Amino acid sequence: MTNAGNSQFYKNLKKPFFQPPKWLFAPVWTVIYILLLLSLLLIIKAPDNKFKNWAYILFTVQILLNLSWMPVFFKAQKICAAVIISILLFLCVLSMTLVFYKISYISAILLIPYLLWSGFASVLNYCICKIN
Repeated sequence: MTNAGNSQFYKNLKKPFFQPPKWLFAPVWTVIYILLLLSLLLIIKAPDNKFKNWAYILFTVQILLNLSWMPVFFKAQKICAAVIISILLFLCVLSMTLVFYKISYISAILLIPYLLWSGFASVLNYCICKIN
């Protein structure tokens, strides 16, 4: 979640007490995307096995969910619809982590910050939906 899109819309929203400062989002997402790329590279370089196709499918789905969240939340201003995307993203990242683990232990470990952040973001998005 970042303060992209309609910043006045975002500023006017009530936010829960645990809302992180806005400066934190860019560094967190930068680290997550770097770890995500490294994790994917380990999967690509790993020997073929029966889970690789699932790994690629889940990676693609999580990217699509990740990219769809911002326009739904900020542009369409559908906060509660964005919660559904956020929860689906969390579940997809969880599934992806489990499948990546079957291919490369290190690649799965690299996804843990993303898993934690997407879970936190889902809770945050849900709370913003509820109080607005």
